[in-house]
Amino acid sequence: MFLWRAAHQRTPTDAWATRRGFSLASRCSLCHSCQETEQHIFFSCSAVAPVWTTIEGWLQAAPPRPLPLLEALHLWVKTVNLPKKGKLISKMIFLLCLFELWNARNDSKYNNVPPNPSFLSNKVRKNICEAIAVQGSRWRLDSCTAALLTSLGLPSVPSPPNPPVEVIWSKPDPPWVKLNVDGASHGNPGPSGAGGVFRDHQATFLLGFSCNTSHNTNTFTEFYGLFRGISIWFETHPHFQGSIWIESDSTLVVNTIKGLVSANTQVQPFVLHTLKLLDLLREWKITHIFREGNRSADKLASLGLGLPSETIFDRPPTALAHFLNEDANEVPQFRFPKS
Repeated sequence: MFLWRAAHQRTPTDAWATRRGFSLASRCSLCHSCQETEQHIFFSCSAVAPVWTTIEGWLQAAPPRPLPLLEALHLWVKTVNLPKKGKLISKMIFLLCLFELWNARNDSKYNNVPPNPSFLSNKVRKNICEAIAVQGSRWRLDSCTAALLTSLGLPSVPSPPNPPVEVIWSKPDPPWVKLNVDGASHGNPGPSGAGGVFRDHQATFLLGFSCNTSHNTNTFTEFYGLFRGISIWFETHPHFQGSIWIESDSTLVVNTIKGLVSANTQVQPFVLHTLKLLDLLREWKITHIFREGNRSADKLASLGLGLPSETIFDRPPTALAHFLNEDANEVPQFRFPKS
């Protein structure tokens, strides 16, 4: 849908809204200094220039010109000195870059998450690697394109991919309460946030939270998210003596709480306090889930990046509704393991 809108110059920028008759003061959500048009946020903005510089380095290409997107793509691919297969990969990189830049614009505009060029470049690289890996041995590559894949961290002849793994969020049995927690760090260390969501055996939203954890690592935010989740539950339910099922996509958190590995000194206070509170419960357990099944907690952790202080939700925020609905209906997500 995004690419269709972009190709037809219908991306909902400020300029598009103005053309539709809306009166608003236009300002780029990434650099905060220019009017927001497609050509600006995708090509001319000072905040996106480092991303294109990185990609130009991969492909030895010229900078894209600030033109309508299809025209810009056509002219840009001409500057890529690669055979047919390499030009196809270049087009994929170009389009994935537009998609990630649009996501960054939305994060900045709606969640107050500043753009991180290094993070965006790595996301483009990761996505193109996954897209090519899915093709497996069907790719017949010339030496130039094989060298490009090698520079991106892929083998020159990708091996057939492992089959996708189906991941489904599971409801707890009554009367258990389930807590999903997550942490997010842009940079590791970098701007970070944590979040979590409590649901019952019918997948009903009970409580959620998001918090900004300042400039920290993934490890810190994952443990802090669990610590605050359990703490908030007891702060809001001081007489609770039931059962809680904790789910995290961090194997380190799961194994540490189980006592299989030792906590480092930075997170040890969080671990000790969490275990002390868990001892007040009738029963508790902690299990690992792949991140594809932990999207609700991941969304709340991402929201925490843009918050000035901790926020507790007694009703689900709008940004969470889609993920909660899919979890409640046990809609499968798919994980594509590395070959």
